[in-house]
Amino acid sequence: MRATYKRGWGLLAAVGMLIAFQPQSGAYAETIGEVAPPAGVWTDAPVGFASVAGNGLDGTTGGAAGQVVTASTLEQLTTYAAAVEPLVVRVRGTINVDPFGAMIKVASDKTIIGLGSDAELVGGGLYLNQVHNVIVRNL
Repeated sequence: MRATYKRGWGLLAAVGMLIAFQPQSGAYAETIGEVAPPAGVWTDAPVGFASVAGNGLDGTTGGAAGQVVTASTLEQLTTYAAAVEPLVVRVRGTINVDPFGAMIKVASDKTIIGLGSDAELVGGGLYLNQVHNVIVRNL
């Protein structure tokens, strides 16, 4: 009898934890101060941690202060991503990263955004080490 009693409490605790850690949205998210767009709606404004100002920062802006450029080759993307100045880098089409597994170094203050549903990096990725204020979307 006692073993059943303990097992019952364990199951109840596990169910309680599953309910407590479910993602929150809608009215509940608004009551606790989260910024959550309605389901299925895309926004150009940062949400979540990206939208939080603090320590003298106004949230994540990426390369918004810089020029808008378009990369359709690995060489262009590598050059733009590593540039010192802020940039909004639009990725057009498929960019094959060679050699396979290579990482493209990204400097601070960049927005890297895919244009359309066919924007992709194949065979590699973006390397973000000791950088800040970077936005990556739609890749």
